Amino acid sequence: MTEKSFYERVAEIQANLKAPKNQFNKFGGYKYRSLEDIQEGFKKISNGLILNVTYQMIELSMPVSFQVKAKNGMRDVICNAYVLANASITDGKEKVESTGVAGIDFNRPGMDVAQSFGSSCSYAGKYACGGLLLLDDTKDADTTNAHGKSKPKAEPAKPAPRAPAANPNAISEAQRKRLFAIGKSHGLNAAELKAITLECGFESSKDITKAKYEEVTKAIENYKILKENTRIEATLDRSGEQEEIDALIDEKLAEIQHGDAGDRL
Repeated sequence: MTEKSFYERVAEIQANLKAPKNQFNKFGGYKYRSLEDIQEGFKKISNGLILNVTYQMIELSMPVSFQVKAKNGMRDVICNAYVLANASITDGKEKVESTGVAGIDFNRPGMDVAQSFGSSCSYAGKYACGGLLLLDDTKDADTTNAHGKSKPKAEPAKPAPRAPAANPNAISEAQRKRLFAIGKSHGLNAAELKAITLECGFESSKDITKAKYEEVTKAIENYKILKENTRIEATLDRSGEQEEIDALIDEKLAEIQHGDAGDRL
């Protein structure tokens, strides 16, 4: 049987490593796995390989300040340095590695400098190993801790507005089209048809009832006759006015002519 290569053995560990999240953070209210949990899981299927984790503290040229959730509210954190963790798997000849980082809070409540540094090392080492061993960090500290910020609740979907119920007494679409056709045949425009509809007591042609259908139809048919009669009456009125004007002109002309005749006498 052919011996597996170094990278095949690493891949086998990545595929089979079990590191359940058995730790619970009471303050943050989330479950997580520790660096020790990962190391214990690796030992069970190490397959002759070695897992190493080393740490290096790096000082920042400019401090970083921010606020975090504390038991009594929010507190200021000033970070002057961070831990760079390097995790590697080796068989003594070949090696694969990954890194992780974590800031150091030297003023962390309840911890001295050594404890604060050790906590950051553990955190950085855990994420270096997580990246090296392809561990899922879902529901871990970074993904579930809201850090004092509650997630907004999703608003329930608003029901779509209902379309108004159709009037069972209204005329059909075919009857509406017939009214428009009658109006068009009589030379009526949309505004005139609207005026007739309002005159018959309906805001829209969709509101016209079956009982009033014939009445509206006749109103449309008679509208052209009424319109024509109105035009004739207006013409006659203008004709009468013109006759009066002509009569006045004739009267003035007669006066002028009479005056001229008197002058000649």
